[in-house]
Amino acid sequence: MPQWTQQQYNDYQARRKAQGPKPERIVRNEPVAKVAGEEGYCQRFSVRITSYRVRLLDPDNLCGKYFVDCLRYSGIIPDDTATVVDYSIRQEKVRTKAEEATLIEVSVA
Repeated sequence: MPQWTQQQYNDYQARRKAQGPKPERIVRNEPVAKVAGEEGYCQRFSVRITSYRVRLLDPDNLCGKYFVDCLRYSGIIPDDTATVVDYSIRQEKVRTKAEEATLIEVSVA
């Protein structure tokens, strides 16, 4: 354990009290993006996800949010809002583990 002088300890305590338990939010007045974005996107996309599984999931456990987010981050679809994307997900039973797969189909609606 390092040995502190009384002044170093007092400085440490003052900094610790000044910070408080929660960090403060940074206030910014400038825009986040450097270039203004488009007003809207005129095309709609249809994203259909089909999960092929040996053992089917409960309907509330079958979620395609990760896949739709990946499509957006990769630039395949411009946004994942309801005005841009028509989204559906389903599952089908297969016989063997080797047949298990996830099929993602994207088309312009």
